[in-house]
Amino acid sequence: CESMKRPRDFRFTPAQWWRGVLCVGFLTGWRIGEILSLAWEDVDFEARTAITRWSNNKGRRDGIVDLHPVVVDHLRCLVGFHQLVFPWPHHKRTLWSDFEQLKRVAGANFSGAFHRLRYGFATLNQGMYELKVLQSMMRHKSSQTTQRYMNIETQVKRTAQNLFVPDVL
Repeated sequence: CESMKRPRDFRFTPAQWWRGVLCVGFLTGWRIGEILSLAWEDVDFEARTAITRWSNNKGRRDGIVDLHPVVVDHLRCLVGFHQLVFPWPHHKRTLWSDFEQLKRVAGANFSGAFHRLRYGFATLNQGMYELKVLQSMMRHKSSQTTQRYMNIETQVKRTAQNLFVPDVL
């Protein structure tokens, strides 16, 4: 993130902005449109929550999302005078090309862009929550949609490592 040059001319550095976007994306499962449209009035630091507005999410419904303390820490670094938490005063294509640059510099060799954060969220949390809970967290109408995000291979590996083994064995 230290290599990033945009966005600039804000109270925070481009590196803080990118760390915040990546952290929010990876620890909430939000789509990039939801992240970029998050307004400060929808963030409650005390309650550690944020509201995703119906007008900014694919599910077309408001939702209150609990924020992990790490997300809250990253958001605190971005507080400023702008209405949005993640202002991006550049063309949207620039965001995608900057993300590609960030991946190259970080040595992150994967296809796709921000939606991969959602896949990571689903895959790494699939054993932590019941499917219905994960479905709700990702704001999917169908559990089948949520299942498409899950890496079954990872789940099988985790299952084998966590099998119940009787004491007698």
